[in-house]
Amino acid sequence: MCLVTRPEKTTTRRTIREEEPYYAPPRPVSNYHGGQAQPRSSATYVRRTVSTVPVERASYERSYRASQPRLSSSAPRRGSGERERGDRERGEREREREYYSRTSRTNVGRSLSIRSKKGSESGSTAGSSHKHRFAMSSLRGIQQPELSKKLYKLIKTENHQVSAYETASRESQSVASQLSEWGETQDDAVSDISDKLGVLLAEIAEQEDLFAQHLEDSRGVLKQIRNTESSVQPTRNHKTKIQDEIQKLKYKEPTSTKLVTLEQELVRAEAQSLVAEAQLTNVTRQKFKEAYDLHTAAIIERAEKQIMLAQQARRLVNLLDDTPTVPGEERPPFENSEAAREVLNDAEAGLRNYSPSIEPIHSAAGRLGVNAMPGSIEQEAAQPRIMQQAEEIVQSPQQETMGRGGQAMYPTSETSYVAA
Repeated sequence: MCLVTRPEKTTTRRTIREEEPYYAPPRPVSNYHGGQAQPRSSATYVRRTVSTVPVERASYERSYRASQPRLSSSAPRRGSGERERGDRERGEREREREYYSRTSRTNVGRSLSIRSKKGSESGSTAGSSHKHRFAMSSLRGIQQPELSKKLYKLIKTENHQVSAYETASRESQSVASQLSEWGETQDDAVSDISDKLGVLLAEIAEQEDLFAQHLEDSRGVLKQIRNTESSVQPTRNHKTKIQDEIQKLKYKEPTSTKLVTLEQELVRAEAQSLVAEAQLTNVTRQKFKEAYDLHTAAIIERAEKQIMLAQQARRLVNLLDDTPTVPGEERPPFENSEAAREVLNDAEAGLRNYSPSIEPIHSAAGRLGVNAMPGSIEQEAAQPRIMQQAEEIVQSPQQETMGRGGQAMYPTSETSYVAA
C-alpha cells in the first residue's frame, strides 16, 4: 500500500468584478424644442467655432459646385430640398452680383446725350428700367416693320406715361378730399382753411388730368409718322427684292431677256421709292413739329396754372394764426373767412383769364397736299424729274453691281468667282 498521498486539487475561485453601470446624464433640451437657453453640460459636448472662411470664398465655392456638370446620366436626381437650396444659392449670387455692380459704379458724370450706348451697355441692363408686364398687345410690336419699330416703342411708352399722369391726378384729388375731411373739426379756423385748401389742391390735380389729355393728343400725331413709316417699308423691300433678282440673273444667265423687264420694273420701283421717301420726309418733319408743339405747350400751361394755384394756396395757408397759447386760454374767433373766400375767387378768376405765354412755332407745311406732297401742279411738274432721277440711279455702275449693304451678293464675273 502506497503511502504517497495524492495531492489535493486546489481550485482557485475566480471572482468576476461587475462594473457598475454608467448612466450618462441626459443631454439638455435645445432651445429650438422649447428648453431653456442653457449651455450643454455633458462630457460629450463638442464646442463649435465660427468659421473664418471669407464670404466671397464661400460664395465662390457654392457657385463652383453648382456649375459642375453631372458625371453620368445614372446619377440620382436632386430632390426638392436640393433644388430649393440651389435656387436660394443662385438668388444669393444674383443679389451679390447686383450689389457689386451697383456699388462699383461711382462718380458717374452727367451724359451729354440720353441715347443708348450700344457698345458699352448691355441690352439687359439698358432695358431693365422700363419693363412692363406681358400682354397680347405686346405681340403687335413684333409684327411692326423694321423702319417703324423705334417709333412704335416710343408711342407705347408714352401710353404708360399718360396712364401715370392720370393715376397721379386721381391720387391727388383723393388727397385733397381726405384733407378736407380731416380738417372738419371744432376748430373753425382749421376747418375753413383746410376745406378751401382742399379745393385748390383738387384744382391742381385737375391740371394733371388735362396735361394727360394733351399728351394723348401729341401721341396721336406721332402715330401718323409711324403709319407713314410702316407704308414706306414695303416699297423699300420691293426695290431690294428686284435688285437681288437682277444680280442673281446676271450671274446665272447674263444674256437672259428677263433682265430688260426687271430693269424697267426696277426703274418704276425706284421712282415709287423716291416718292415714298419724300412723303416720309415731309410727314416726319411736319408731324414732328406739330406733336412737340402740343407737348411743350401742355407742359408750359400745366406749370403756369399750377404755379398760380400754388401761390393762392400759400395766401390761404398764411391766414391761419399759429400763435401758441397757454393751457386754459381761449383762441380768438376766426375772422378771415371773407379773406379765404376772396382767395378762391381770385384763383377762379385767374384760371378764367389765363392765356399761355409761349413762343409760337411756325410751320411752312401748309402747301402740302393730301398725299403729303406739294400741290398738284408742282407734283405733276416734278413727275418727269422723278423718273429721270430713278433711271440715273438704276443705270449707275454702283447700283448695277452692288446689292444690299453696298456689297455684291453674287459673283459678277469669272475672275471674281475664281477668287471667291
